[in-house]
Amino acid sequence: MAEGDNNPADSNPGGQGAEQPAGPQFGVTKTFVKDISFETPMGVKVFTQAFQPKIQLDVNSRGSAIADNTHEVVLTLTTIQLTCWNCSRQESLLFLVLKTSS
Repeated sequence: MAEGDNNPADSNPGGQGAEQPAGPQFGVTKTFVKDISFETPMGVKVFTQAFQPKIQLDVNSRGSAIADNTHEVVLTLTTIQLTCWNCSRQESLLFLVLKTSS
């Protein structure tokens, strides 16, 4: 390339003087299923009756500090098909918060 061309890759050779992100940074360290359940209150009778599906979905989340820079967020999804089945799942995320110096 000729001198004077606008090439962003050449504007900061070696990455010197590059800006560091401001504020805290975080990253997910673990994810796992914390709890799962499936219920059929009517049992086998559910297969002998005609019904109109009516599905309800509830979403909930909560967070807590595990250590000084480690936090847990639990996402709970509950699906209910009224009269036939109930299903609940809790997914947990652990993440690390790194504070950068200003």
